[in-house]
Amino acid sequence: MEFFPGFRWAVPTAFAEAEAVSLCRFEDGDVIYDTRAAYDDEWGTASQQIEYSIQVLYPPRETGGREVDKKGVFKNSWRSEVKLTLRTHSEGTTGLSASVPEPGALALLGVGLAGLAALRKRKPA
Repeated sequence: MEFFPGFRWAVPTAFAEAEAVSLCRFEDGDVIYDTRAAYDDEWGTASQQIEYSIQVLYPPRETGGREVDKKGVFKNSWRSEVKLTLRTHSEGTTGLSASVPEPGALALLGVGLAGLAALRKRKPA
């Protein structure tokens, strides 16, 4: 499997097909792990290497095409929120949630654990 370069989280290039990265449009059900092993290894082995995952809870997944003003995508996406939940696999805990602007979700994937500290400081959504 191939991954986007430049992210601290393992972001598969499959997210390009859904335009999640290029249009800052993550949707309900998207899950991103902190390690490539989660995608490349057999699950029994991979699950032992995962420390964190982020699951998108909102906005709902869209079906069909949508018209997008690609010139204003980042400007417009600051008005759209994404609700995330963080799972700490080593502790077996889930539930740290936050609502952030769409570009904030993308930035979180770029900064890695530093972004998790910021997410932990937010009040639950």
